Amino acid sequence: MKRFFGWWMAVCVVLAGCCGCGRQGLPVPEFPLEAGVVEAALERAGLPWTIAAEESWAEGQTVYTLHDPEGRMVAIVSSTGEPQGRMLRLSFLPSENDPYGVSVSLPAQDWEKAVIFATVLYGGFESGREVYDAFLATRNEKSAAVQQGEPPSGARKTYEAVTEWKSEIRGTGCAVRIGQPRADAPESDLLLILFCPADQ
Repeated sequence: MKRFFGWWMAVCVVLAGCCGCGRQGLPVPEFPLEAGVVEAALERAGLPWTIAAEESWAEGQTVYTLHDPEGRMVAIVSSTGEPQGRMLRLSFLPSENDPYGVSVSLPAQDWEKAVIFATVLYGGFESGREVYDAFLATRNEKSAAVQQGEPPSGARKTYEAVTEWKSEIRGTGCAVRIGQPRADAPESDLLLILFCPADQ
């Protein structure tokens, strides 16, 4: 019986080791990001957006404008590589009415997909859901108010308040910024997702 128990324990240890070896996190793409990487991450996150424009504002940086299926701008993806260091900034548009109909804010039901999209784009996390799950679990305790800039003369503030959730996950500084609506606004807006090395 002791021999069988010892043999069974050895098998369990080997199997546990094999399972651990097979577990791989998200790959880390080369930064600044190429269009193909952005498109693959959109598909993986289940977002029907397309790249409408690609720009390079500085050496080592790429900027992509993303549009929804109706051709309206939804987000801007900015990524930098060396020498500045790896950084990903995903900016969204506010829910204020656009009189020209060229942009649209991100519906709350797509926030999860947007965070997964950013997580896959940055890479190095255990899974595409790791950051979103941490955000949900610690949003109240790790969020703080962010000071808003003063609106132009005669204009009103877009948000009653802006909060930012920050956390360090696997050596990456993660931030999610949310605009809390005024009393007359329908819902909160996801404004920004930012990933960079935690020591930056």
